[in-house]
Amino acid sequence: MIRLKFFGFTLAEVLVTLGVIGVVAAMTIPSLFTRIEEKVLINKLLEVNSQLVEASKLMVNEYGLVNTYSDDEVERRDLFFEYLSRHLKLSECTWKSCMSQPYVAAYNNPRVWRFYNDSFYLPNGALIFYTATFNEPCNVSKDSSRGIGSCGFFFVDVNGRQKPNTFGIDTFKFQVYPDGIVAAGGPKYNYWANAFYECLRGGADYRQSACCTGWVIKNKNMDYRRCQDLSWTGKSKCTK
Repeated sequence: MIRLKFFGFTLAEVLVTLGVIGVVAAMTIPSLFTRIEEKVLINKLLEVNSQLVEASKLMVNEYGLVNTYSDDEVERRDLFFEYLSRHLKLSECTWKSCMSQPYVAAYNNPRVWRFYNDSFYLPNGALIFYTATFNEPCNVSKDSSRGIGSCGFFFVDVNGRQKPNTFGIDTFKFQVYPDGIVAAGGPKYNYWANAFYECLRGGADYRQSACCTGWVIKNKNMDYRRCQDLSWTGKSKCTK
C-alpha cells in the first residue's frame, strides 16, 4: 500500500505571508491610485491645451494680434476672452457660480481671491479663471527669447470644481502672448514660459506649482511631485 505524504503550510507561516502581502499592498496601492489619478488629469490637460492652442490660432487669424485689441488693459483682456470664446464656445459665469467660496478655499491660498474675475467653462467642463487685468508689456511673440513680454496669464482647472483643486495637479497656468497661448513652465528660453524651476519649488503659491503646465504637456508625467532633480536638458522622469 502506497502512503501519500501531504505537505502544507502551518498557520503561523500563512499568517506571516498574509502580513507581508498586506504591508506590500499598503505601500503600493496608494501610489498606484495616485498614478491613475495623474494619468486622467494629464489627459485632460492635453485636451485643454489642444483646444486653447487651436482656438488662439483661429482668434489671431480672425481678429489680429492681442496687443491690437485695445490700449486699455482691462478692455484688452475682455476682448481676448470674447474673441477666444467664439472659437471655444465658452460658457461664462461669475465667481459665485463658478468659483464659490468653498471652491476657492480648497486652494488654501488667499492669493487666489485676487487672481480671478469672471470665469468660463470650456466645453469639456474645465474651468478658466484669470487675472484682473492683462497688464504685462504684450509686445513679443510667443516664440521669442527676449524675456518679459507676455500680455497676461490665466489658470485652467482641468476637471472643473472637482477636487483636489490644487496648482500643479489639476490647475495649470497659461501665458497669453500677442500671437497665441503658451503653457507656463515650457522648455523655451523665455522669462514667463521657462519657469519650470518654479514648479519644482512646489508650494501653494500660484507662481510656483501652477508653472508645471509645459512639463506635463511635453513629458506626460507629474513626477515633479516626487523628485526635484528633473530638468529640460537632463532627467525627465522620476525613478521613485
